[in-house]
Amino acid sequence: MKTRVIFVMSNLDLGGAQKSLISLLSIFNYQKYEVDLLLFQPGGSLIPQVPKEVNILYLDDKSSLYFKSTKEIILKNLYKLRLLPIKDILKINFKKVLRVSNGHGSQFRWEAIGKYLSPIEKQYDVAIGYLQSSPVYYVVDKIHANKKIAWFHSDYKAGGYNRELDKKYYNQVEKVISVSDSAKQVLKDVFNDMTDKFEVVHNIIPYSTIKQLANERNPFKNNNKIKIVSLGRIDYVKGYDLQISVAKRMAKDGYDFKWYVIGGGNNLSLYLKEIKNYNLEKYFCFLGPKNNPYPYLKFCDIYVQTSRYESYCIAVGEAKFFNKPIVSTNFTGISEQLINEKTGLIVDINEDAIYKGVTRMIIDEELRESIQVNLSKLESSNNDSMSKLYNLIDKQE
Repeated sequence: MKTRVIFVMSNLDLGGAQKSLISLLSIFNYQKYEVDLLLFQPGGSLIPQVPKEVNILYLDDKSSLYFKSTKEIILKNLYKLRLLPIKDILKINFKKVLRVSNGHGSQFRWEAIGKYLSPIEKQYDVAIGYLQSSPVYYVVDKIHANKKIAWFHSDYKAGGYNRELDKKYYNQVEKVISVSDSAKQVLKDVFNDMTDKFEVVHNIIPYSTIKQLANERNPFKNNNKIKIVSLGRIDYVKGYDLQISVAKRMAKDGYDFKWYVIGGGNNLSLYLKEIKNYNLEKYFCFLGPKNNPYPYLKFCDIYVQTSRYESYCIAVGEAKFFNKPIVSTNFTGISEQLINEKTGLIVDINEDAIYKGVTRMIIDEELRESIQVNLSKLESSNNDSMSKLYNLIDKQE
């Protein structure tokens, strides 16, 4: 009899954790495991990539509505005359805005809506909350499983999470998985009374798939400029404001380049306004979200990651696979992905350091070639990560 496993995830829009989950599911052992995937919100651009062996579940319409924006909740409540907990949603959102309570926005929302969500009646062997906060809380409160596992994809301290709320839930799971050793250490520092709870499973990268996808076309054909690429959701955390400032300086200093950003998000209009104000349209562009960004990675000259915080950056891992010269800020976990001056440049998280790193990578051809040679010697494998995960799922207490 197969082991029954359920993964719980907020959505399958384009994002690092979502891509990681799709990659994991793409190489999962379906001969041994029966897998369900519960999503809080229907749709999402990555849905077509879910393997056919996975049974996708959704919350009922009323429950899934709670994960939309406050504005949508209120409008749909008025339209459909549903008795939703509007007062709770408003109360929690005001707490978030006013910071009268410490914590992350997703934690505030769970405080408001958790008690209203419908449970899953099926019994599972293992339930996995694949993203911090709501998916983990749902696994603990709403799913019947012999073993429960939490996943944490970020830097706990930098993300501003509420320790007491998470401690309540972490006490009720078997393990909490981090995606890098550095991020695991942060968790151990914060939860120093439960250090044995934490394990590391690095994000999965589907190397054979992205290699094939990268060969679809060359998006830079007949483009002789220095081509810089960055991937990630359009969010302050990813440091696009820093990229725009760096691009402004580079344009002023006469560098012949074009910087391409692939990703979607709510802050796009703000950054587009900055680009227009600085007259950077020739130098910097947002391409929006793309299901297949890999031709841009394969054919670019330099990959740049300017995150303020990350745990384990999938995009950096993908750029390494294509042997790209990489400039990255010094966020949590990057030292596990890059060796400074050997397989990339690691710089401080500020405009001046990023400018010096990117321009050095442009000017120093010998450095670029050395990094590419070193990257080409690295092994690309997910075997270790999958073995760790299977051991956690199968381990009998």
